[in-house]
Amino acid sequence: MKMIELENITKEYGNRTILSGLTGTFYPGRLYAVTGRSGAGKSTFLNIIGLLDHRFSGSLRFFGRETSVMGDRERSRIRGRKIGFLFQYFNLIEELSMAENIMLPWFYGGRRDEQEARGRLRELCEKLELGDLLQRKAGSLSGGEQQRAALARALLMEPAVILADEPTGSLDRRNAETVMGCLKAQAAEDRLVIVVTHDASVLRYADEIRDLRDGCLP
Repeated sequence: MKMIELENITKEYGNRTILSGLTGTFYPGRLYAVTGRSGAGKSTFLNIIGLLDHRFSGSLRFFGRETSVMGDRERSRIRGRKIGFLFQYFNLIEELSMAENIMLPWFYGGRRDEQEARGRLRELCEKLELGDLLQRKAGSLSGGEQQRAALARALLMEPAVILADEPTGSLDRRNAETVMGCLKAQAAEDRLVIVVTHDASVLRYADEIRDLRDGCLP
């Protein structure tokens, strides 16, 4: 089953072409590593397939549905229920506890009942060795703890697609291995995982490597 299909995607900022004729297909049950030099358009690519940016030419199909016909509400609903985002810089709210940060997708998406979501919260935090830190303010956590909390937040709603932008960029080896091991396990559960990375050590976790060059994805 094709989960994400791109055909001739072109994205321009002013007179600059960021992506040019981007074409590719991504399947569930696989972890894809997307590489490329700085400025190649990797983050733009993630924003497009994550339905954060719909100002481009070409065709993007998500679960077989053409996204150009979607309104803002439908794109927002899919982002909340189908896509988990993991960013390099965590994007946690420092004044909230770690548990409150992880629960944010539930507050905004609301697909699960609260008891079920909190059970999922505890399960994820045990796997990620965060169980003793749930009530700590996010701003008091180490970088590795914050990234693992951000990963738990991305996985809380059991999304079909997980998009990670340089998830190991600021982590030590142990925390990087924990994060990548968890993402690999998600792919094994028939989810689609796409990791944009400069980190060569991440490539050993990938089922497939795509190199983004000059705005194109071979």
